[in-house]
Amino acid sequence: MARSFVDTDLLEPEVGEDDDLQAEREDAADRLARQKEHIQEQVADAAEEIERLQMRQKELEQARHALRELHRKQHEYEEGKKDLIEKLNRKALQLQKEEERLTRVLELVTLTRTDFDGMLRELREIREDQWSESGFEESLDTALALLESMRGSYTKSTARLEAQGVNRKSSARGHSDVATRDAVPVPGGWAFWFRAGIAFALSLGSVGAILLALFLYFR
Repeated sequence: MARSFVDTDLLEPEVGEDDDLQAEREDAADRLARQKEHIQEQVADAAEEIERLQMRQKELEQARHALRELHRKQHEYEEGKKDLIEKLNRKALQLQKEEERLTRVLELVTLTRTDFDGMLRELREIREDQWSESGFEESLDTALALLESMRGSYTKSTARLEAQGVNRKSSARGHSDVATRDAVPVPGGWAFWFRAGIAFALSLGSVGAILLALFLYFR
């Protein structure tokens, strides 16, 4: 009797082999799922790391900006302090010189005012009405000499004041020495000169009378 040929590959797998294959497929699916989950976790971690790096970069940018601003302020402070010290030193020296000049001017003004007050007081104390007829000319000469001396003192003092910038006259105003002399008060006024003329005439009359008497005596 002939043997029949059986293809073992066409035979249905046994129950144990099917379970092993199914288990392998499940294991492969689990591995893929775990790998996918792991990759997703890595992606999430990378995204968080990128966000932390971006925040850190922003913080570093802010810190760099703050340092630059601090450096600018420090430079501005140092340069401003240096410039202000130089200006204050220069201006302080100028003011010191000006203070010394003004001190000298003040001393000159005070001394000149005192001198002028003394001259005014001396002029006002002249009593022309008390001049005697016999000593009128002598008193007049003395007063004229006093006026001339005071006029010279006034001119010199005024020149010193103008040299220091006090009451400096403008050239456009055209003040002359005559105007300066006119500023010195002349004692008396018209009444004084009226009395002086009468006294002078009386003096001439007295001299004429004496000469006439001498002429008649020796005739």
